[in-house]
Amino acid sequence: ETVVMAREAIGLSMAIEEQQAGFYRNGASVPGVLSMEGTLKDDQYKQLRGWLEQEHSGARNSGRPMIIDRSAKWLQMSMSSVDAQTAEQRRYQVEEICRAMRVMPIMVGHADKTATYASAEQMFLAHLVHTLSPWYERIEQEIDTFLLTDADSAGGLYAKFIEEGLLRGALKDTAEYLQKMTGAGIMTRNEARAKLDMNPIDGLDDPLTPVNMVAGDPPTTETNSPDPEPERPDNEEV
Repeated sequence: ETVVMAREAIGLSMAIEEQQAGFYRNGASVPGVLSMEGTLKDDQYKQLRGWLEQEHSGARNSGRPMIIDRSAKWLQMSMSSVDAQTAEQRRYQVEEICRAMRVMPIMVGHADKTATYASAEQMFLAHLVHTLSPWYERIEQEIDTFLLTDADSAGGLYAKFIEEGLLRGALKDTAEYLQKMTGAGIMTRNEARAKLDMNPIDGLDDPLTPVNMVAGDPPTTETNSPDPEPERPDNEEV
């Protein structure tokens, strides 16, 4: 259905590519009309056409001067590749097809000057959120509906794509993320090791509990205040 909706954009891209292939196959020379005086017979026409294809077609004959007689004239009839802005049109068609497929152009190797290393992480995140996640959800729903039985669903089984692998960045960022998750007790240390494709270790299956998150009343502290001075009798001399 998506291909049907984008058929014009895809067809235009294919036509431009085919046209450019023929353009350079013929020596990057713009076609035109060779005007001859009088009427050519069939054998003369075939002979003239064969001469043009042999002497003035192809990349090796590009720029070769044409010598003709019988007051023949060469009339250029079409725009050049530069006039047609073919390069700009081909770049735009890549963006047009990517837009129809909901794929960012950088993911198919089509980068522009606005893409930098600083924005690459957000671009990959946007690719996951806007391109892959809708497909993930559709496939998960299809698996849950048609592949899992009622008993499987009742037992808690469901389909789920693991997206963390696509979000794995630099080692420093990964280390900071796992340290925060294990330090807060959200993830066990063996679960963190599993994220790194490492084998579990005995004794690391219990989550850590931060000291400032212990259940119960906070401990009370006693203050050592000085004893009050004894009252003196009224008649006592100081």
